Amino acid sequence: MINEIDVSKINFETYKEYYENILKFSDDKIIKILDEMIIFEDKNKGYNFEDFIFLFLDHKNKNIRKISTKYISKSTNVASLQKIRNIIIMKLMKIMVMSQSYIFR
Repeated sequence: MINEIDVSKINFETYKEYYENILKFSDDKIIKILDEMIIFEDKNKGYNFEDFIFLFLDHKNKNIRKISTKYISKSTNVASLQKIRNIIIMKLMKIMVMSQSYIFR
C-alpha cells in the first residue's frame, strides 16, 4: 500500500488505483489528502481533481462527504451539480420513507 500520496501524480488514468489505495487509509488521513489536493489544485493551474473528489461523495464518513460536497458545489460543471442534486434528492426521499414508516407504526 502507498503510505504517502503525491497528489501531483493523480490523473484520470490513475484515479481508480489511487482511490482504492486512499480508501485503505484512516478517515483523518483521507481528509488530509483531500484538503491537500484542493490546495494543490488552487496553486497549480492545469490540475482538476473534480472527478476524483466526486468519488468520495458517498463515503461513510460525514466529514469526508462534507469536504467533497463543498468542493463539488463550487463547480461550474453542470453535470457535477446535477449529480449532487440527485444525491440530495435521494437522501431526502430516503428520510421521507423512513419517517412515513415510523408514523404508520
